[in-house]
Amino acid sequence: MKPSVVPVTVDLLRAACTRRTALVLLAIACTAPWGAQAQAQAPKNPTRIIVGFPPGGTIDQVARLYADELAQRLGVTAIVENHSGAGGQLAIEMLLRVGADGGTLLVANDHMISTLPLTTPSVKYDPVNDLEPVSMLAGFEVVLAVNGALGVSNYGDYVARMRRDPKAGSYGVPAPGSVPQFIGFSIGRREKLPMVSVPYRGAAPLMVDLLGGHIAAGILTYSNDLLEHQRTGRLRMIAITGAKRSPVLPDVPTFAQLGYTGVDRSRWMGLFAPRGTPRPVIERLSKVVLEAGAKPALGAALDKIGLTVRNSTPQELRQAIRDELAVWGPVIKASGYVAK
Repeated sequence: MKPSVVPVTVDLLRAACTRRTALVLLAIACTAPWGAQAQAQAPKNPTRIIVGFPPGGTIDQVARLYADELAQRLGVTAIVENHSGAGGQLAIEMLLRVGADGGTLLVANDHMISTLPLTTPSVKYDPVNDLEPVSMLAGFEVVLAVNGALGVSNYGDYVARMRRDPKAGSYGVPAPGSVPQFIGFSIGRREKLPMVSVPYRGAAPLMVDLLGGHIAAGILTYSNDLLEHQRTGRLRMIAITGAKRSPVLPDVPTFAQLGYTGVDRSRWMGLFAPRGTPRPVIERLSKVVLEAGAKPALGAALDKIGLTVRNSTPQELRQAIRDELAVWGPVIKASGYVAK
């Protein structure tokens, strides 16, 4: 049940300070103007930001970039904690065990939120109702890339090659049960070709095999390294997700332009709080994220790792989750994939 909205006064805030939830609410939200009579100093309480993957990875880098901004803008100490395992499930379960006071947050990718619940019976969380979305943080694209020696210059060539040589239908993906796997399944289903996914433990080993010609194709997250290999001819990107063509890959069509619906969607990372976190806290955090995302320096830092700034309102992020579940649910069901 949603809490009733009551006028916030100085007396009410003072009375609420006897409760832990209100203390943290004040610690995070008091930097916003509550009115002429309710100004407060910046908070000093530490904020934990949980990441479900090891240090140094892309999602960890995004978390640390935004953690610095939260710390500066809210006057808190923002601590990034890495709790990897089970594709990010452990991090979400940890978030749900803490109090909904805004003191603990989660940076998650869309795989954790909208793919794992559809593929993994052991998932114990409801991605729509158990989390409070704050904002998207970053967006990224997924590309279909082929080895340069395959003799393929575009998507049509690739399909023709697969028809001649079934071995060309093997494609690598960064992880089993990931969105790239189901993009490949969608291609095979539409083209009536027996495409076979080969899961790797991350994009790095997949890139090694793709460049070495040990696998004909890969579906993986776009990176600046991929662009460099395309320039040298070692590989060729022939399709990309997103609503429109990438400015750095103007000759590469989107999946939408190739006639795919749903599959063309950009990927994202977002910031979440536990269910029940007070609405003023969520709104204040969302505002701070939007302010951070507007900084050119943050955009430049994300660009270096192949990402773009992508922010949203809490409501937009919740709707994006619903949309992802609606798009991938039927595809995953048709694939028959279930995580072991």
